[in-house]
Amino acid sequence: MKKKYNIFNLILSIIQIIFILPALILENLSKKKMGVIRYLVFKKEEFSAGIFNTNNLIIYKWILLFISIIIIIIFIVNMKKKLKYKMNFFIIILLNIILFLFVSYEEIFKLEAYHFFIIEIFIIMIIEYIKFFINIFTNR
Repeated sequence: MKKKYNIFNLILSIIQIIFILPALILENLSKKKMGVIRYLVFKKEEFSAGIFNTNNLIIYKWILLFISIIIIIIFIVNMKKKLKYKMNFFIIILLNIILFLFVSYEEIFKLEAYHFFIIEIFIIMIIEYIKFFINIFTNR
């Protein structure tokens, strides 16, 4: 069982690493290729009118702040115990902070692939939560 978990954890980690690449590639290509910049401008307008409008961004900030506070409290309460999944806690807290900064920092909006970065970090955070819960339930 432990070996299966380690393989599954490795696969999820590789998927997380692969997920960050498309936004970086799009941002890099946006400076070189006109078609990519057109696509990104179109998607930026589409996302800004939809799921990333200003009201939703405010809601996302509060949800992220709430989740971050809960995770930090759980981490502090369990700090004295020997947790095998402290690294998962640390990564989750770090991803929450990064996503919170992406949502709230105004200069980030200048990135052409801004919305793709947010979506990718959110997906990576969900995968990290899955790894965290699998780690908790396999170490009982």
